Amino acid sequence: MELVGSVIIFCLIFYIFYLKKQINKCLLIKEEREKEQESLLDVLAEGIVILDQEGIVVRMNTAAKQLLGTRKLLIEENSPLGARSLALIAVCQKRKVLVTDSICLEKGKKRYFDLIVIPYEDKMFLLMQDKSSEQKVLEVGKDFIANASHELKTPITIIRGFAETLQDMRELPKEMLDEILEKIVRNCKRMDSLVRNLLTLSDIENIPLVNQQACDLFTLVEESKRAILAVHPQANVEIIQQSETIAEVDPSILELALVNVLDNAIKYSKNPAKITVLLHQNAKTATVSIQDQGVGISPQDLEHIFDRFYTVNKAHSRKLGGAGLGLSLVKTIIEKHEGTLQVASTVGEGSTFTLSLPRFRI
Repeated sequence: MELVGSVIIFCLIFYIFYLKKQINKCLLIKEEREKEQESLLDVLAEGIVILDQEGIVVRMNTAAKQLLGTRKLLIEENSPLGARSLALIAVCQKRKVLVTDSICLEKGKKRYFDLIVIPYEDKMFLLMQDKSSEQKVLEVGKDFIANASHELKTPITIIRGFAETLQDMRELPKEMLDEILEKIVRNCKRMDSLVRNLLTLSDIENIPLVNQQACDLFTLVEESKRAILAVHPQANVEIIQQSETIAEVDPSILELALVNVLDNAIKYSKNPAKITVLLHQNAKTATVSIQDQGVGISPQDLEHIFDRFYTVNKAHSRKLGGAGLGLSLVKTIIEKHEGTLQVASTVGEGSTFTLSLPRFRI
């Protein structure tokens, strides 16, 4: 009997040790799974907060902590995002239904967020999605339509006014008649230029670059110089090749970008304009820098000059027939080539536009 009892006790002790080992293993697996879940949550760009039925935060990913400005597992009321989130959580906690809201944070750079609180079993999930980029696209679209309408409306109004003058006053002096006709023609050209630029911009955004080849950028700049001097013969354009510059580009499309930058530099310089073009390259990049000695661009305008329809001096631009599409077109072309476009400027001294292009396409 004593032997049987000893065996039973030994078996019980062995079973307890085995059970303890299995429990520890399960706890370890659970801990590893929780770590995996936390890692997965931290990878997500959306802010995610997990709460219990009482509204107490159980888990919060890195994005949520950054958005809420906290390092603790706590949503505080001292920020607009935190206050709105707590209000939604309270509604979800009371009604046990999915609730959503949107918020715009105007401190500093405008940011738009969608907030969603989802009840699930004994927990609630708060999702904070940054919709700033989507909102920016919508605003750009609205601005584009408004600006295009405005740019077309102005010359149409001028043409109509002069046409009505000609209709009502048939016997005008020759000098006045010539002046009216010249203004009608100028505004027609302005509309034609605007429509052609819009169509070109739309085409370049949507068509692939199928004619890419190794090109000597010096040759392209020379051709662009000839094209621009045909329009502005008084301009002085000097090309300095600091090193051989070969890049894989679509020559016809890149030439359009170069002509636009040169045209812009001449228009915003005192007559006769003096432009210097520097070409150089390194192991990976070929660079074209176009320097002018023009009026320059103020710091507040610099961040907007590549926006469609944006002009630094609207009166000057309208006088020259510009609608603020040239530099937007240049940026689109350079980005199509996976290059970069930078500008440095000092008011009263001039500007430098630097077009950097990858030498080789992968």
